[in-house]
Parts: sequence; C-alpha cells; structure tokens
Amino acid sequence: METIDSLLPDNSLSDVISFLDYKSAVRLTMATSKTLSIRISTQESFYRHLWRDSFFRHGFSPPEDDKKIDYKIECRRRLQLFRNLMKGSKGGLSYFNLPNRYFYFVPVTPSENEYDDEIYTPPPPPPPVDFECFSFVLTSPGTSGEMLFLDPFDGSFVLQESCTDNAVATDEAMMEQAMTDAATVIRQRETLGLESLREEHIAGAVIEESVFRNNNIEHYQRDPSQVLMDLEDYLNINLSEYFFLGRNHDNEEHHSMTNNVVLRDNDEVEVNFLGIDAKPILVDGVMIGTMAAISRSFCCNSRGWEEPKVCSEIITWKRSINSRNFGKRSVCRFRSVFKKFELDPVFERIYVMFPFNEGPFRRFDLPFLNEETNHVGFIGGSCIVAAYSLQTYLNISHDEDYRQKKEEPKYFLNPDFVLRCSNPVSAVNVLPGGEIVLIGTVTGDLEIWKTGSPADVSRINVLNVNFLLNEKFGTNLFLKSISSEVNMRTEETLHGQNNRVDLPPTDSVIEGEDIETSGISHPVSMTISSFHFAAHRTIDEVGFVTLHYTYGKGAWLFIWKKCKWNKFEICATINLPLSPRQKPRIHFDGRRLIVCGQDHIGMILLIYYVLNSWEDLDSFTAVNQKTGDGGVTDGEVVKFVNCVRHGGLGGFAFYDSVYMTANERYVVVNTKTGHMLGGGATPGTDGLLVIDLQDHIA
Repeated sequence: METIDSLLPDNSLSDVISFLDYKSAVRLTMATSKTLSIRISTQESFYRHLWRDSFFRHGFSPPEDDKKIDYKIECRRRLQLFRNLMKGSKGGLSYFNLPNRYFYFVPVTPSENEYDDEIYTPPPPPPPVDFECFSFVLTSPGTSGEMLFLDPFDGSFVLQESCTDNAVATDEAMMEQAMTDAATVIRQRETLGLESLREEHIAGAVIEESVFRNNNIEHYQRDPSQVLMDLEDYLNINLSEYFFLGRNHDNEEHHSMTNNVVLRDNDEVEVNFLGIDAKPILVDGVMIGTMAAISRSFCCNSRGWEEPKVCSEIITWKRSINSRNFGKRSVCRFRSVFKKFELDPVFERIYVMFPFNEGPFRRFDLPFLNEETNHVGFIGGSCIVAAYSLQTYLNISHDEDYRQKKEEPKYFLNPDFVLRCSNPVSAVNVLPGGEIVLIGTVTGDLEIWKTGSPADVSRINVLNVNFLLNEKFGTNLFLKSISSEVNMRTEETLHGQNNRVDLPPTDSVIEGEDIETSGISHPVSMTISSFHFAAHRTIDEVGFVTLHYTYGKGAWLFIWKKCKWNKFEICATINLPLSPRQKPRIHFDGRRLIVCGQDHIGMILLIYYVLNSWEDLDSFTAVNQKTGDGGVTDGEVVKFVNCVRHGGLGGFAFYDSVYMTANERYVVVNTKTGHMLGGGATPGTDGLLVIDLQDHIA
C-alpha cells in the first residue's frame, strides 16, 4: 500500500505542510511514517522555509542570526517559553504561581562598598533603593537578556550582557545549575586535565563553589559590557552648553535675554534623570539595530520674581545588528522640562510632549473642562506634540575655566514639525517603522498621524473611545458587566476574605452621562494613559493595547484590532482587578499581555493570552473558558491564563513607583523584598526581581 510520502513529490508535500499549523505539521512530518521523517530530515534545506514561515506566523521576534537558526527547534522553544508563563493554568479555571527556580534577585547597592578588613564588624546594610524614573530596560524583544541600567546611586548608565548578571538564584535554581555545571565538567575532565579525579569529587567541588558564589554574590560582580555614561560624565558637565553664563553676558546682550537662561556665578544647578528607553530599529519588517536613550533635566532654583532656570536633554546611542556596543551619540536639548518623550529610531527623531502651559508651545494650550467637577482643569499635557531631529554630539574637551570663555548653549534645536491635537495630549507613541504616531487625549480621542516625511505630515484618522465602546458593547451590556463584578468583589469583602480591598472603578464608560445601576452613577474618564504594542510587528497585524488609568478610580485595558472594514475597533476590554492607587505597568508583544500591579493581597502579575494569528485558534475554544476571569469582558480575542505572586515581589508603599520590562523570555520588575527569594545570603533587600522562563530541566 502506497503512503503519502511515496505519492507526493516534494513540491506537493511542501504545499500540504504549508496549510498546517505548527503542531499538525510536526505530527505529519515526525509521526506519520519513518520514511517520511527521514525524507524530510535529509532534505532539511528544502523544507526550511516552511518552518521559517510558521515561526514568523506566530509573531515571534526575529532571531539575531537568520542563517544559522533551526526554525523548527526555535519555534518549539519560543512556544515553550509562553507555556512556562502559563504554568499550571487549566482552561482558565485554576491558576498557580511559577516554579521557584524561575526567580532571581539582583541586589542594587552602591558600587563602592569597601570596608577595613582589620575591623571585624559586619558592614552596615545597604541604603534603600528608590527608582525615581524608568531605570532598567531590556534591549531585545526576543530572548536576549541584555539590559540597560541606570544606577540610582552614582547615575552611571551601563549596558549589561544579561539581566541575571550579579543575580542571586533561589536554592532550587542554584542546585540545578550546579548539577548541570558538574555534569559538563565531568564530560570534559580529560580536556581539563582532571582525569585522575573521581566523578563524585569533581561534582562535589563544583557544587560547593556554586553554593559559595551564590551566598557571596557581592564578591563576584561582573562588569558591564559597556559604560555609556558614568560619574565622570556628571563631573565634567559644561554648563555653558546649557545656559548663558552671567559673567560673560553682563552687557546689552545680557538684557536682551530672558532670565531663565542666564546663570550667575553663585547659582547651583541640580541634575535629575527623567528616564531611559531602548527600541529596535525596524526597516521593512527587518530589525537592523537598536537605539538607546537617556533623559535628564537641569534646574536652578529661582529667586523671588524670577522664572525657574531649567532645561532638559535627551541623549541617544545607536548600534547595528552586528555590533555588540553602542556607538553614534546624538543629543537634543530644550528650554523647558518635557513631560514625556518617544523615540523614532528609524528617522532618528524624537517626539516630545510638554506639560500644560509650560512648554515652548504654551500659547496654543487650551484649558480642559472637567465634566466630573464642572471646573476648568489642566490635566494632561499640551495640545502640541513636537518632533525634533537628533544632532550628532561632538565631544569636545573643555578647560576647567570654561566660565571665563564666551560660549553659547548648543544643541537647542527647532522642531521639524509639530502635531497640533484637538485636546490636551495624555499619551503618545511611535509605531515600529517610524511612519505612524499614535496620540491619545484627555477626552478619549485616539489620533493617528502619518509622519514619515516632514513635508507630508497629516492626521489620517480620529477615533473616540466612548463612541466605540457604545457601538461595540452597548451601554447597558457594558455597565452590567461592571456591576456584576463590583457586586462579586463587595460580597467577598463582606465575608471577610478581603480586609483591605481596593475596589475597581465603578463608573460609567460614557463620559459625563449619569446612569443609575446598582448605586453606580459616576462618570468615568476615558483618558488614554499609554499605548502598548509589539516592538517588532505592525499594529495592522496584531493590533495594540491602550491603558486608561485614573488614580483612585482604577484601570482599564482596551484591546484594539483591525476589523474587516480595515478600521481599528475595540475588540475586548479588561477591567483590571487591581488597586486604583497604584498605576499598573503593561507589556504587550502581540500574544502575551503582562500586567504588573497591586491588589488587596499585594503585588501581582496578571497574564493574559491575546489571539495573535490562526495558529492560536485552538487555544480560544469555548471549552473550559470561564467568562469574566481577570476582568475580561469578551473572551473571543483575549483570555486570562495565570496570575503570579511571590514573596520576593513587593514591599512597596503607596508612594513607591513600580516599573517593569519584559520580552519573550524575561520579566524584570523592581522589588523591596528580594531577601525573601529563598536563595543565598543576599546583600540587601532592594533591587530587581528577574523571572527567567527558560526552564533548564524541562
């Protein structure tokens, strides 16, 4: 009897496999018959494009080396990473924490912590760590652990080869890694000249060294792979590049200037960091490099009637995909402190949003009527988003007596163009490729701008969140889901399960309209707080997510996708079951939606699964799907799959800031209870909690 492998030529068999999802294709090629498996394995180069198509159909981040990668194995590995994140979830009915071996703690302590060896007293505990801005970010959306880190103590900006460098592992993870290292040494003992030693002696020595290293991690610190800025950079700041110096401009030219750009000899300038960022450079869907950025402000206290003397700057570095270190340095400076900035690494451009009535375009700012209080307010930012080109920085050395020289401030550029919005801006982000900019306003308007060429800038669409919600769900249906969830949480509180629960927002989604339902009659603000999308894919493929957060009221997530009319619509909403007093952090890569926030118990990670392509259709069946889990109101495109708690995640007061960065393998958040990880003797409690989803014993 003839089989499929004898009936079909290679071209026909290739066409059959191309119509299968990844799991079915693996079963066909590996489990159908031995001859078919041998036939495909011996012609691996011919069938390689099938596995490559399946890999990118899943929406995974492109690998660094396309020629050497085995896409069949790599696709299986990437899928396993996501399954590990959903560890223990069963059809949305029960959820479990991740294995303890996935967690690592990176203590953040002052770099110079030397003590006199002759004094036999324990060193004092390290000081607390307060991240005043976003200070750590993974550079790759894929599986690399490379991370940019801004030291909160000395202000150094470094590139670390891996986010687990200098990390303390849990006892379980440490022993598993030690046994793996011992097995490797035993296999290579002849090469290492250890053939005279017995295997148990080699294993014991390796394990003992691993235990000692994990318990004394402060003595085994790895240096960063590159230092972009250090303390020396701070000490060598040339203030004449930022302000006019009064001694050199005390004549008529001095009077022609505004006082907020002239420094006197006795003025003291305070330097504050505003945050860091990193984005891949994506051209025609191909990743060709990375851009890193850091922002800081310069402020001098004003005297009486004087305006504050302030300015700010954004410094960027670029590198190609084949380079390990960042090279080209560019800069852009402003005469005021901006509220938010976004990188456009493709066109080497930055988009800046200034606070209301403070930026260079304040004459265009309009007051916003707060319908809830019926008062005029100034929430959000300016109505203007300005685009500036980055200018290459020339590092010219200067003398210590630069105050004696008549120099003028540098790199204060005029914008290439400005985007004037209809209402105060609350959020802005640049899509991969740099040709489209998303802008959110305090009234819930989503404005889509085309900005590829400065000569052809135009607003191509405006979508209103309130209108789309009413059109998609209907007012009564949407409020019914809100009311039922609030009643459920209130009932839990009355039964004593939650002693200090913070209820989610109980407001109507139609702004300014009071609707009575279960005692809920407060208008909710649909202000767009932030945009989140995959850094390596277009929103036409996988859509995007918007966060709507109001302090004291709660947070919502809206899932946006393109519908059959080639327009974006809200496909699902998530009423995050978190405290309204802590702003959640969001990561979205097209498939995984990770939310870091705080509920009535403590810090928690909420994991959602978003429909990404037809490869995911089997996972979105109605079987065992529990509607409403995790605040989801529509389970057709998103479902709640897991929640993660850990003793090493927490310790925050209501005024502390929580930050998160993630990719397909790692999740990194700051913590104040790292000593509760259960690992070796940690040198502190504050630092970074790293979740490595690569299971080495799976």
